Parts: sequence; C-alpha cells; structure tokens
Amino acid sequence: GRPPRVFVQDLVGGPARPVTQEGVEAFVLSPDGKSVLVRTQHAEFLRVPLEGGVSRAVRGLEPSDWPIQWASDGRNVFVRRMVIELPARVYRVDIETGHRQVWKEFMPADPAGIGSIEPFAISPDGGTIIFFYGRILDELYLAEGMK
Repeated sequence: GRPPRVFVQDLVGGPARPVTQEGVEAFVLSPDGKSVLVRTQHAEFLRVPLEGGVSRAVRGLEPSDWPIQWASDGRNVFVRRMVIELPARVYRVDIETGHRQVWKEFMPADPAGIGSIEPFAISPDGGTIIFFYGRILDELYLAEGMK
C-alpha cells in the first residue's frame, strides 16, 4: 500500500535498509553491485550508491525508456522504449556522455499480425537476448446464399 522504494537486505537476514525515498522505481544493478539505476517520480534517472553517498544523474535516458540491463563495461545501459516500435529497438546508452545509439532491431521474418515486440532481458555482454512478441491472426469466412 506504499509507493515503490529501493531497500537493501543482507542475505543472512536482518532488517531491510531503505536506499531511496518513496516513489523511486529500481531497474538494474551495476556490474560491480555498488549502485542501482532508478527512476524518480519525476521521470529522472539516477545512479544511487547502495552503501550511501550522493546519487548522480544519468545522462542520455529519456522518460519513455525502460532500462533492461547494465552492460558489463559499467558505463553503458541497454534500454528499450515503453512505446510500441516495429521493429523493436534496443538502444545502448552511455550514461556518462549521454551518447545513444540503436544497438539491435528485432522483427520476426513474418510480421503478419505482430502487435508488439518487447526485448525482455539481455546478458551483460549483449550475447544473449530474450524478447517476446504478440501476434493476432484471424480468419475471414465468406458465407454466400444464406437466408
């Protein structure tokens, strides 16, 4: 019954410790495990250190972005947009410089009936991608001579 918030809890137990204010949505953990990429209520993306310290603004991400995975280099993030794009695109965003480029595009060989394609998970090295898509196909029947 509360707004989203990021917490950290030791695996051996103990109380969960809040890392962010309420209303902050977490996306991906950095490769070194020391920070998390979050989005505030105002659609601002931040890199929040898990052990305390100053949060830093992330460059290059747009309000309609959905971060999928932090790249293994610790500097780039793979993102998709929260809007329908056909073909679906995954962008690689350098969060230090804000440089953004289309990294991959996805479209089934037969696009008939495709309503959406969503990249869902990517390995940190970009070698493996999981995506899903929705396809709606209908059949049309013609009835003649009916009374």
